[in-house]
Amino acid sequence: MKFEKLTLELNDSKDGYIVTACEKDAVEVQIPQKVDGLPVRSIGENAFKDCNELRSVIFPENGIEAFIEDEMFKEIGEYAFSGCIALQSIEIPNGTWCIGYGAFYGCESLKSAQFEWGVFIGPYAFAQCEKLKEVSEMGSVSEGAFSNCISLEKFPVGSAATEISEDAFEHCYALKEIVIPASVKRIESLAFRGCRGLKRVIFEDPNGWFVEFRYAGFDDRALDLTDPLKNAEMLSRQDFDDGIITWYKK
Repeated sequence: MKFEKLTLELNDSKDGYIVTACEKDAVEVQIPQKVDGLPVRSIGENAFKDCNELRSVIFPENGIEAFIEDEMFKEIGEYAFSGCIALQSIEIPNGTWCIGYGAFYGCESLKSAQFEWGVFIGPYAFAQCEKLKEVSEMGSVSEGAFSNCISLEKFPVGSAATEISEDAFEHCYALKEIVIPASVKRIESLAFRGCRGLKRVIFEDPNGWFVEFRYAGFDDRALDLTDPLKNAEMLSRQDFDDGIITWYKK
């Protein structure tokens, strides 16, 4: 069915709608809270892909009433907004549980992304967002989630995060100083590769860290992470040829 510039379909359980498409000339879009008495629960895969004129999206509010009535907006699907080159900011409602793989990939004008701490950020969700500067604090960082976000200035990992995945902040040139929370136990390979502006990496708990190699015959090696300058150099210069799989804490 059509709703203004949107195309909607009932979800599999028939208890709400999925936004499946948007007209390519849309500039400002408001996702409705309800249509014909049923809530809009998600944005589907590729729904807004390459909507080059789109500048603003307003999502449904997940207020107390929506929670009580089980009418929450829950998910942004894979590549939902990828290639929306004019989109400048987004504010994802509280209670949304997933931002899918590549959801905002290549949104080159996106400067700010705000969302609730507990939302799952899928792999490459914000990759290639070259103007992205402001991001909400999060509990985990998936593979490549912010790779090539060359304007990202703040390290958006919260104090309860446990892992930083492969390629997560690759080529984030604007990162200068980051603090790795004590809760983090793993940093996967190439997580900060090419972060050429990185000058200091401070580990809240620098003790008990080891490096694991991908090559047979190489034993895990203990790391001394007490020097923030050295830490920055080691992380930013990682490459495929160094054979490192992960830094991990025992």
